[in-house]
Amino acid sequence: MPIPKPNKGETETKFRGRCMGDSTMSKEYPESKQRLAICMGSWRKVHGGKPPVKKEQFFQLFSGLMDITEAFFSLRSALEAAVHLTGGKRTYVVDFSNKEVVYRVYRDGGEIDSEGEEVYYRAKYKIKGKEVILLGVPEKVNRTVQYEQLETKEFIGMVDNEIQLRG
Repeated sequence: MPIPKPNKGETETKFRGRCMGDSTMSKEYPESKQRLAICMGSWRKVHGGKPPVKKEQFFQLFSGLMDITEAFFSLRSALEAAVHLTGGKRTYVVDFSNKEVVYRVYRDGGEIDSEGEEVYYRAKYKIKGKEVILLGVPEKVNRTVQYEQLETKEFIGMVDNEIQLRG
């Protein structure tokens, strides 16, 4: 049975969806974990890259979770601690990725800029040992809610961060 291959110009996310939804693949590999591994192997053959780090830890970390936010509890807690050092105890993480964090400082109902908008900050971070270190000077940003599907490498980066913090 032929395993789907990425089309020229096709993003990883689109390929993964097409491959996972392929009827032949679904019949041949009924378990989604196995099908995903085959699909991502096909992607890596064309585009390079390495397989997910510590596959057993990856599946152990995510098996049985009800909500993805639970998966990154250690990472979120470490990010909260880092932003508290920068902005004080009334500073809260709003969003984060595998490389940066967006947070808000609350002062008497929230910080408001000169135009009456809520103020958010974005900072890059790195993990050193079992703590998060914010890098550089936080940048003021406008918060727009925009849900995008994570690329596999970004998701794996967050998993690696979580594994490192859980030690």
